[in-house]
Amino acid sequence: MLQFEADHATEKADILNTLLGRPIRSVKVFTAYHDALLLAEAYAPDENLYARCRQELQRLADLSLQWWNSTDERKRYALSGTGIANSLLVGSFSFELVQWLVKRFPESFGLEGQDETELPFQDLLYQGLHPSENGVTEERTLELKPWLARFNGDQRLLSRLVRIFQELPVSQELRDLLYENQKLYVEARLDKPELTRTLARFSAEPIYFHSWLLRKINFEEEISRPLPKPISLNEGQRQSLWTNARVTLFNLFRETDPVTFTDPDEIRWYPVGRGTGIALFFLRPNRRLPLDSYVGYVAYKNGLPQAYGGSWIFRGQAKIGINIFPAYRGGESSWLFAQLIRTYSQAFGVKTFAVEPYQIGKNNPEGIESGAFWFYYRHGFRPLQAELRTLAAEEFDKINAIRRYKSASSTLRRLAESDLLLLPDGSDAQPFPIRYSRWMTEQFSSHFDGDRKKFVSKSIQFCKRLGLLPERILNVQERQSLELLAPFVMAVYGNTTAPPPSATVHLSNWLLSRYQKSESEWQELSGKCVHLFERLDALLSGDR
Repeated sequence: MLQFEADHATEKADILNTLLGRPIRSVKVFTAYHDALLLAEAYAPDENLYARCRQELQRLADLSLQWWNSTDERKRYALSGTGIANSLLVGSFSFELVQWLVKRFPESFGLEGQDETELPFQDLLYQGLHPSENGVTEERTLELKPWLARFNGDQRLLSRLVRIFQELPVSQELRDLLYENQKLYVEARLDKPELTRTLARFSAEPIYFHSWLLRKINFEEEISRPLPKPISLNEGQRQSLWTNARVTLFNLFRETDPVTFTDPDEIRWYPVGRGTGIALFFLRPNRRLPLDSYVGYVAYKNGLPQAYGGSWIFRGQAKIGINIFPAYRGGESSWLFAQLIRTYSQAFGVKTFAVEPYQIGKNNPEGIESGAFWFYYRHGFRPLQAELRTLAAEEFDKINAIRRYKSASSTLRRLAESDLLLLPDGSDAQPFPIRYSRWMTEQFSSHFDGDRKKFVSKSIQFCKRLGLLPERILNVQERQSLELLAPFVMAVYGNTTAPPPSATVHLSNWLLSRYQKSESEWQELSGKCVHLFERLDALLSGDR
């Protein structure tokens, strides 16, 4: 389907014509043909072939419904877990996602069951009953589904369960943890177009028809091309995009925090060319990380979700990775990765990119099997450790010199022991916030007998003495930001001289802004707190 030769459009149309309407009896053939159609639609050379792919995918959706309605149980569930229209999907997901799915698609979702858990559901869910029911003890022997039916009125079981968790008198963080502890599984009938890989689409741009594929690119030129401004999306478009992104990951049994917990007002769509849009998702203020900005993405090609991932951005640095959905592997992977680097570098001022060991195979067999290390290496990423840089260079020479040479798995596992870095402008790599977090744990543990509340209180008083806080009453978000960040200031300056006057204005703004500024503004503000982070880096290195 992706052979773009001189007569490719005619050849592909002829192939489709021979397949249109033909019976399909094999699950393997069904899923392979389904995904080939998605790929052909994404890279269609003309409107005719594009329309035929859409038409044939609709036929597969109808055929899947016939299988579901079959009296043959094996055929009925044959497509389960594929994300194909009218099939079944069973999985375990976050409470945030489940409550949204139940609200958005109430007729399509149900409770499948529960794995064994250390905290019996009765002990937890009884907290959702009225005190007058405390004398009812015999029902503690009931299983989960009969218990829900007994105590929670005329609602669907999953809706009842979600309602109970919503009403627990606990913080949202504890609620999420308690739900996760219950190891609950939901089942979904993918009976709505927007719930499926087959028919769900989102695009803010016209369809782009491909005369050829960009297999080889100049990576440096691509990432340096000026990035277009994001397209303005109205509220309805942002909600549709958010729905598509969540459902796309759901169908692959995946979630990312920026997509699950996104701030819908902050969603951005960057049109990067060739029918491709990079949708960026930003965490809600109450879900943000203390220092770095976790910004997720889903990449679309002609309305079809093609890849997903995220980036942890901090003062001109970013950890990044790319996960291309299986149906779209073999397309323009290098070009797409270049667009991601281009987008994050220009939208957030990132100068250094890093890939974590897991992405290239550490404790990740799929990364070893796919040779993910070489994908990043070919795009300029290099191991942080000198001995691994040497090993990688030697292996790469063999790959280029010896036909069909393949690195041994043991070699790839060695190479996966190091972060990979891309320094487009020759910048030096700087510490990522995880080092600061570990150091702060040491500070909390060694002061006030480990009493963190007291540490925070003393830190706020310390910031007041430094003149970093305004005289007015702080609003809720400013207070929360201060409680989060003041410990950094006291840990850095508590045993040294105060910050210089030139640093106090930026530091004062920084202390109060974590939950009020956008992530772009937050990173810009963090970049101005040079003295704080230089001093912090010196403390971490032992140079006091």
